[in-house]
Parts: sequence; C-alpha cells; structure tokens
Amino acid sequence: DKSAPKSNGGRSEAALPAPIVARPKGKMVVPVRDERCTACGSCELRCSFRFEKQFNPLSSLIRVTRVDGRSQLTVSEACDGCGQCVRSCLYDVLAVQPRR
Repeated sequence: DKSAPKSNGGRSEAALPAPIVARPKGKMVVPVRDERCTACGSCELRCSFRFEKQFNPLSSLIRVTRVDGRSQLTVSEACDGCGQCVRSCLYDVLAVQPRR
C-alpha cells in the first residue's frame, strides 16, 4: 500500500538525497554489504561534519533509513567519493568504487 507510512527512524521523508551517482571525480560511495547495516548513523554524522562542520544527519549526503526491518542507504548526487563515511562505518557496509 503506497499510502502506508514507512519506518525511517523518525527522520523527514522530504529531504532524502537522489539515488547513487557520482560527480565527475570518477568515484562514488556504494553500499556493498547493506545487510550488515544497523542504521547507527555514524556515516551520516561523519558526512555532515565534513560538509557542514556540524553533526547533523539531515545535512548529510548519505541517508540511512529502515524499511520493513532492513536498512536502505541512499547517496546524494553531490557525493564526491571522499570516503569519510566508509572509514567511519563500524560494520564495513560501504565502499568507494570507481564510477562505471
């Protein structure tokens, strides 16, 4: 049912970034083991601190939401593949890969 609300950890649905794409730099962050993701938010916090100099998941370029008990990771088009979120992930969920 499309009208049923989804669990998203209490975050606003309106500000979700676009699907995974990379800037011309040639790199992108991709979830490689999303089944291991606990939605702890460490990747979001690290990303927001890099770009906005504040720990605020809503200003992060990566978003983690929980839907039907599973984590879904979404990376903004503005991601430059710096890898800060990858290094902050405690569960080895993310990787930086060359764009195809």
